[in-house]
Amino acid sequence: MLYGCGYTVVSRGALPFDNVKIGKITNTTTEPKLQDRLYEALNEQFMRRGVRVSDSSDNVIDGKINYYLVTAVSEKQGYASEYEATIKGDFTLKRDGKDVRTLKGMTSAFSETFENADRLNQLVTNKESADARAIDGLALRVVLELLY
Repeated sequence: MLYGCGYTVVSRGALPFDNVKIGKITNTTTEPKLQDRLYEALNEQFMRRGVRVSDSSDNVIDGKINYYLVTAVSEKQGYASEYEATIKGDFTLKRDGKDVRTLKGMTSAFSETFENADRLNQLVTNKESADARAIDGLALRVVLELLY
């Protein structure tokens, strides 16, 4: 049944690598802490797919978050009522110190939006939640591109 719908089961042995080191993740945007969140999200996404994250791996992924933008996507009565958070980055997989694969302009596959709120603290909470979803989506896309 899985094979008829376009999905296939991929065994751990079929992956291009079974361990990885998450190297330097830099953030060139003005939004603080994105690099820390991306490091954690990459770690989680690799482990979910059976790839061990180890500091001694010959496979190293480095990344750079080079784009972060929050834009208003809808308004009510002249005020922004919904926003979109977009995060983009470039990534390089290295094996034994040599570039194996480069991914440019990677972003989450889905648009991450959040609504305005009556209170500032709720707006900030909504924004942080959208940022987290965008980071998780970016990490997922990078991991899937590298593994499958």
